[in-house]
Amino acid sequence: MIETMVQIGVTALRSPSGDFLPSVPLYIKSHDAEYISETTGKSMDEGVVLHDISKIFADNFKKYVDGNKKVARDNKNKIKRQLAANSQREV
Repeated sequence: MIETMVQIGVTALRSPSGDFLPSVPLYIKSHDAEYISETTGKSMDEGVVLHDISKIFADNFKKYVDGNKKVARDNKNKIKRQLAANSQREV
């Protein structure tokens, strides 16, 4: 079995002034790098990492969308209450 390092991304720290420092590649050890899937072009380890990170991103995006729906619903209800209050004053 060949152990290979596979780049999965890059990261960059910030200096005290807030500027980005040079980016640094992120690697994982891949024990199956010689076994590349013909359909995805990735090793099994890469596939696992992509699946894990995709789930995290999907969960976070769902929370974002649900939050936006709640804000829109709350705003709509607030407008309805204001219109009802205004119409009662006019009577």
